[in-house]
Amino acid sequence: MARPAIDKEKYFDAIKQMICKGLRVEEITPTKIQRIVGGQYSRCVQIIDEYFRQTDKVEESPMPIWFNDFVNKVTMNAQATWPIVNGEIRNSIDGLTSNFDQKCSRFEVQRREDLEQIKELEVTIARQEEELSSITEDKHKQLRLIAELQGEITSTKNGVADLLRRNNALEREKTDLAALHKIAQITIGQHEKSGADFEHKIKAFHNEKTQSDKEYQEMIRSLEKENNQIKHRETVEIQKNENLVGQIDDLKQQVEKLIAKKDSEQMIFLKQQISGLKNELCPIKKGRAKSKQLSFK
Repeated sequence: MARPAIDKEKYFDAIKQMICKGLRVEEITPTKIQRIVGGQYSRCVQIIDEYFRQTDKVEESPMPIWFNDFVNKVTMNAQATWPIVNGEIRNSIDGLTSNFDQKCSRFEVQRREDLEQIKELEVTIARQEEELSSITEDKHKQLRLIAELQGEITSTKNGVADLLRRNNALEREKTDLAALHKIAQITIGQHEKSGADFEHKIKAFHNEKTQSDKEYQEMIRSLEKENNQIKHRETVEIQKNENLVGQIDDLKQQVEKLIAKKDSEQMIFLKQQISGLKNELCPIKKGRAKSKQLSFK
């Protein structure tokens, strides 16, 4: 008659008690559970897997607050972004490395434990097969005993097969984790290189802006100096213009007197002088127009 299966909650309670006593996850093995609760080794392996699958479920986390802060800080001050990104990348590296090392350690302990149990089961199988071959008692008893032993052997072989499959699955998962860890390292390296390039571009932009500001200030000083010179020349030319206007008025009065006297030769001479004085007024007007163009304040 088959023995009744042990309730799954008894296994879970045993695991919880071991955790409360301070045992780490990698220290909770099927062998220790089997010694406390009993039952088949393969059953203990399945219980441990089921328990940690329930407790290790991780939901997809929402976008972290630091990323939104990162976007805002990029807009406000581009030079301050790289230390923030670098810090978050380092935190991600530490978390990934810690999780990877913890799982590898647990898988290695489990693998060694499984191999030890496989060896024990193989010894048990050999012993049971020897006992089966050496039985010479009553046929009915032999048949019953053979049937019982065959059932135990089959169960033991199934347990060994389960352990072998689990060991292979652990090896594959360990390989996958190593590949993911390598990809993460490559991605982190790319992020670090991108951050260095971004910082270099910011410094180059800052240097160009500094140089442009310097050239702009130099141009302003030059224009102010030239404008002051033009204003000075304009003041001198205005004074000269006023003198010339006075001379022109005097000549006009003389021309009017000559018209009254009808002295044509003297009139022609005076008109030539007036024309020359007007020509001298032209540069003064041009200088005044240029001075207005340079008045930028």
